Amino acid sequence: MDDNFIKSLEELANQAEKAQTELSKMNGTHTYNLNEIFPPSFMKAHTAFNSFNSFLEECGITNQRQFDAYPHDKLDEKVKEKTSFSSYEDMFNTALKAYISNRTGIDIS
Repeated sequence: MDDNFIKSLEELANQAEKAQTELSKMNGTHTYNLNEIFPPSFMKAHTAFNSFNSFLEECGITNQRQFDAYPHDKLDEKVKEKTSFSSYEDMFNTALKAYISNRTGIDIS
């Protein structure tokens, strides 16, 4: 067999092992900080903000209680106005897919 082919197979096996390890870590119920799901790179690429906290501050949200109580329609309105998404759910799902892809190396798009 060709050495490049064998090397490619070894790299693929290593990537699969990394993905399996990360997916195992993510399995089950976890609490994630929204700044993990919405890192600065995501926010800069898709919004007018440098961080998720900056976006929340624009909404007048400064703590978890306020976030939980914030009306969904107002959040969707702010997302439409200040991001490239049509709703918070769309923004969250896109960010979550990117987060999982970054952690596992698997393209989930």
